[in-house]
Amino acid sequence: MPRMLLASVLLLVVSFGVMHAAAAPLEPADTRREVSGDWHFLDDPNGELTIRDAALAWRTGRFEARDGSINRGYTDSASWVAFELAPVPADAPRQYLLIEPVYLDRVDLYIAPVVDGSPPDGQAFQAYRYGDARPLDERLLPQTRIVHPLTQDLDRTRQVFIRVETRSTHTVDVALVTEAALQGALQWSVLLHGGFVAIALALALINVLLAIRLRQGPLAIYGAYLLALAIGYAGIEGIGNLVFPHSIHRLNDWFVSIGTGGSFALVAWLVMALFDTSRRHRWAHYYLIIVALAGLGALVTTGGPLYSQSAELLFAVSLPLVFVAMYLAWASYRAGEPAGRIFLLAFCVSTVGATAPFLRILGILPSNPFTLHALQVSSFFHMILMTMGLSERVLDAEERAKRALQGAEQRAVSLAGKMTQRLEASNEALTQTLERERQLRLDQQRFIESLSHDYRTPLAVLNTNLDIIRSEGGVGSGRLAVMGQAIRRLRSLFDDALRSRRFGWVPDDENRRVDVGEMLELMVDEFRVLHPECPLSLETSKASIEALGNDRLLRVVLFNLLDNARKYRVRAPDDRGIEVCCHMSDHSVSIAIRNAVEKKSDAPADALMAPFVRGGSEGDESGTGMGLFLVRSAVEQMNGRIWLVDGDPSVFEVLIELSGGAPIK
Repeated sequence: MPRMLLASVLLLVVSFGVMHAAAAPLEPADTRREVSGDWHFLDDPNGELTIRDAALAWRTGRFEARDGSINRGYTDSASWVAFELAPVPADAPRQYLLIEPVYLDRVDLYIAPVVDGSPPDGQAFQAYRYGDARPLDERLLPQTRIVHPLTQDLDRTRQVFIRVETRSTHTVDVALVTEAALQGALQWSVLLHGGFVAIALALALINVLLAIRLRQGPLAIYGAYLLALAIGYAGIEGIGNLVFPHSIHRLNDWFVSIGTGGSFALVAWLVMALFDTSRRHRWAHYYLIIVALAGLGALVTTGGPLYSQSAELLFAVSLPLVFVAMYLAWASYRAGEPAGRIFLLAFCVSTVGATAPFLRILGILPSNPFTLHALQVSSFFHMILMTMGLSERVLDAEERAKRALQGAEQRAVSLAGKMTQRLEASNEALTQTLERERQLRLDQQRFIESLSHDYRTPLAVLNTNLDIIRSEGGVGSGRLAVMGQAIRRLRSLFDDALRSRRFGWVPDDENRRVDVGEMLELMVDEFRVLHPECPLSLETSKASIEALGNDRLLRVVLFNLLDNARKYRVRAPDDRGIEVCCHMSDHSVSIAIRNAVEKKSDAPADALMAPFVRGGSEGDESGTGMGLFLVRSAVEQMNGRIWLVDGDPSVFEVLIELSGGAPIK
C-alpha cells in the first residue's frame, strides 16, 4: 500500500509538470512569437516513434526542455518537439504556425485540445503532413513556406507535437504569427529570394553567352556554377513551389543537391581553371579535386540512404575551400595577373559570408538571421565581382588572341582535316548501319506476312466448321452467333494489324455519334447468351440514346465492366445480378453498372483504376488487374468521365458520363 501511494504521488507530480508546460500565447500587440523558447524535445534515433509513443513520452516526462531552435546538423534520426498553445481571445486576429526551414523533407504536425488539464492521448490528435518531399496539394495552404492555419479549438489550450525527419540539415524553428505578419513575411520572402534567384539566373545566362561567344572555359564554368546556385537556392527557399507546384516534391531534393554538391564541384573546377593549379599549385590542385569529387558524391547520392553522410563529408572537406581560393587569388594578384585584385576581393567577400553558414550547417553556430542570410548577401557581391574579373580576363585573352591569330589559323586547318577524316569514317559507319536496318525491316515484314497466313488459315477452318454445326442444329443458334461474331472480330483485328504494318494505317479512334442504347441492348443480349446463369437487367430512359464516343472503345469499356461485375458479384438466392442503367440529360449520357459484392475494397478509386491493381474481393477469380485501367483510359480518350460511386459498402457501382453533343458540366 505505501508503494502504491508513492507511485501515485510520483505520477501526479509528473502529470502536473506536463500539464503545466509553458504555453505559447500571442499577445494582442505582437505579430510574431517564437515558439522555440517554450518547447520540449525528444530524440527518435530510429525514426520509429508514432504519435501514441510521443504522447506517452510527454505524459511520462521523457521530453526535455529546449531553449532555442533545434540544430542537429546532418543526422538520420528524427526529432519530436512538443509545446502548448494558449486559448485565443475571440477578437484576436487569425493565427498561423510558421515552420522553418522550408527544405525539411517530412514534417508531421499533430494538434489536439487539452481536456480538463489532462494531456491528450495519441488517438485525439489531428494529423497534418508537410515537407518538401510531399505533394504541395496536401498542405492546407500551398505556400512557398510551411504554414499551418490555426482554426480549431481556439477557446481551449492545445497540445502540439511536430515530428521532423530530413536528409538535409536538421534545423527546426517554429513561430506563431498573425495573418498580417505572415503575408508580409511571404511577400518579403518571395521578393528577396526570388530576386536573388533571378539575378543569379541572369548573370548565369550572361556568362554562358559570353563563354559561347568568346570560347572561354572559365566563363562557362562560372555560368554553370551560377545556374546551380540559383537552382539550389530555389529549392532551399521554396521558390520552386511557385514554378512546379504539382511536382516539386519529386524535384526539390535534386534542386538542393544541385545547389550544394553541383555548386561545390563547379566552384572547385573554376578555381582550378582560374589559377592554373595543375602547374603552379599542385597541393591546392589535389585538394580541389577532392572537393569536386565530394560534391559529385553528394549529387549522385541524392535521395539515397548515403546522402546525409555524403553531404556532411562534403561540408567538412569544403570548409577550407574559401581560404584556399583566397590564397590563390592573393598569389595571382602578387604575380601581376589580369583581374587578380578583383578575384582577391571577391573571395575575401565569400570567405566572410560562407564561414558562418558552414558552421551553422555543422551545428557549431546557432541558426539566426546572420547565419541564415550571410551566404546570400556575400554571394550577391561575389557574383558581381567575379563577373567583372572574368570580363577583365576576357579582354586580356582577346589581346593575346590577336597576336596568335596566324598560329590559330594553322591549327584550325589541321583540326578541320582531322574532323573531315572522322566525318568520313562516321558516314561509312552510318551507311553500314542503315543497310543493316533495311535488312532487318525486310526480315520483319516477311515474318509478319508468314504469321498472318498461318494465323488466318485456322480461323477460316473454325468459321467453316461453325457453319456446318449451325446447319446441323447441334448447338444453340444464339451461342453460335456470338462465337461467329467473336471470330470475325478477331480476324478483323488481325487484318487491322496487317494493314498497319503494310500501309501505315492505324485504327480510327475519332469520336463521333454512337447509339449507346442500341449498343447496350446488343451487348446485353450477347452477355445473356454467354452467361445465362448471371441475371442482368437493363434500364434506359428511351429507345435511342446518342453520345459522342467511339464504337470500338465503348465496346471495350462495356465488355470489361460487365465481365468484372459477373466475376465479383455475390451469388445468393435473392441476388439481383447485374443492373445496367442508361439515361440521357440535356448535355450528357450517363451509364451506371452496379452489382452486389461481399465487401467493397478499401483502396481509393484512383488506386483501383491503376494498372495491375485488383480489388480486395476477387477471391479465386483470375485476372491481370488491367480491366479498370483500360476502362478509364478508353473513357478519357472519348473525353468522358468515370468514377466509383461511394455509398453502400455492399454494392460496387461504376458511373460513366459521355458528352451528348455539348460540353459536360
